[in-house]
Amino acid sequence: MVMQLSTARRWLLIFASTLTLSATAFGCAGNDNPDGGADASTDARRRPDTSSVNVDDAGRATYADGSTPGREADPCGSTRERCCRGDACDLGLRCEDSTCCGRPGGGRCGTAADCCSGFICEAGQCKAPEGSTCIGSSECGTDLACIGSTCTTPTDGCGVDGGECCAGTGGGDPVCRSGSVCDDAGTTCETCGAVGQACCDGAGGGCGSSTTSLCVSGDCVTPSGCGVAGMPCCEGSAEGCVRSADCGDDGMCTERPGAGEPGSPGSPGSDCGADGQSCCFGGECAFGSICENYLTNRCVGLGTIQDLLGHICGEAGSICCLPDFTCEGDLQCDLLFCSGDCTAVGDSCTDGTTCCDSSQCAPSPDTPTCCKGQGVECDSDFDCCGWMACGDDGTCQCEEMGGTCVDDMECCGDGVCTEGECRPGPAECVSAQADCFEDSECCGALSCKEVVSGADRNEQCCAQSDASCTEHADCCGQMLCEEGECACQGDSASCLDDADCCDGSICVVGQCAVDTGSCGRVGDSCEAGTAGSCCGVATCAVSPTEFTCCATTDEPCGSSAECCGSTLCTDGSCQCKAVGESCVTGRDCCGAATCSGGTCS
Repeated sequence: MVMQLSTARRWLLIFASTLTLSATAFGCAGNDNPDGGADASTDARRRPDTSSVNVDDAGRATYADGSTPGREADPCGSTRERCCRGDACDLGLRCEDSTCCGRPGGGRCGTAADCCSGFICEAGQCKAPEGSTCIGSSECGTDLACIGSTCTTPTDGCGVDGGECCAGTGGGDPVCRSGSVCDDAGTTCETCGAVGQACCDGAGGGCGSSTTSLCVSGDCVTPSGCGVAGMPCCEGSAEGCVRSADCGDDGMCTERPGAGEPGSPGSPGSDCGADGQSCCFGGECAFGSICENYLTNRCVGLGTIQDLLGHICGEAGSICCLPDFTCEGDLQCDLLFCSGDCTAVGDSCTDGTTCCDSSQCAPSPDTPTCCKGQGVECDSDFDCCGWMACGDDGTCQCEEMGGTCVDDMECCGDGVCTEGECRPGPAECVSAQADCFEDSECCGALSCKEVVSGADRNEQCCAQSDASCTEHADCCGQMLCEEGECACQGDSASCLDDADCCDGSICVVGQCAVDTGSCGRVGDSCEAGTAGSCCGVATCAVSPTEFTCCATTDEPCGSSAECCGSTLCTDGSCQCKAVGESCVTGRDCCGAATCSGGTCS
């Protein structure tokens, strides 16, 4: 049973990450009192005198003398205080390791120590650093934008206040950097969050931490005649009341108490968790609802979200389709999410495994895993099969010819994966004995290497040692086709390069020779008269100013630098000097001619 998500719906599960799908979700916080009411002594100790209570900018209630109602004996619920009743904290905070800390975009802070693990403190608010998961840019740190559900630094300069909006991932809505949102046209970024400005996005959105302003119809306003304690809830606002108040079922705003105070969401005797009500402590809502936003602390039915994103329901890992809680195909609706007998993307698989989310079982790149093929929607390179990458358009991109691969399915067009490299398919590839420029042009396992045809040496597609062949000309270099395979050359046999020779041997002056590890190859310095100074049949001679290992007259060569003395490499072999031509030693001159005064005579 799995829950695999695409980029387009990942934010939904971030929204729902705190959804509690157990019996306790219906009743929210526990009550130890058998009669279901509040403990009398506790209630009396914590009941504040509302006539003398003030509310600060953080939405916290205090007496006129500065003390906090209900916290004199054992304070809880505020920043860096213990969590009330196990997991309850004030609005904008969450319980982490039994201590209340600031969430990104919601919690007020003085230092990073006031924020939950991994978050930073900027301008008095907890923010998410680059690479963190996000719902909206308001949760992210300075100059970051929430792109693809991740706080990211835009690479093209987009998203700044007054500048062009950044494109959303996978065709999603355009976004701006933290502190700005796109205008109604979706083209230009504008400052958000203050009165008279647009509401910010994300969990740290709306009108920020202000206790006097409210997001109404997309704009931050100071409510008049509604939205504050004792007045009706404002129409056109998801919250209905400013942060220091709650919108009740009767349509009236009531003062929001602190986490440890009577009447707070989830406390004994309070109503919470149902669609439209405040979230219970820990972000709990009744079955069928999720805590939409921990700044508004409001439970929203999944039907509301379904209306916005109806096209995503029913797939493996997404929410079930409402109102009948149905899923696609053989998937089942299990605890609001569609699941079935399939394996998640990235998990190992075998032949016959049913993979989720349009994936298939293939090497990725080492062991078989459920992965996505060419053109299938992806979140990262790790979703794609083999060595394919997740492109800018959000789909797995095929490998061009010459690209790394583990399976034919990764190669573009009719390409085939041969020895870890994408090669042209049979209709386009270059066959054996045909001219070529690089390996990727050749069919199958053929290589583009130098071959010898008479006196000519040119690059052709050919078969390496142990590769299949039908005739000698199919094989690279000087190898011969024996029993249908190109056979490596033994010691003293002809060769063009080391690949022609069997293991432990190298090609020296056109012949395979044992590589002793101490002998010199053509071009290496050597000691004249010392046996074994040069490998194979190479000669230690002056070439032309110092003793080096070289090829003598009529021996094969690749360039004149490989020839001894002043002889030149012509038509693949070192040619002697005629009478009257320059020389270094007598071995440079043809026949019986000698070298005298630097000239053959």
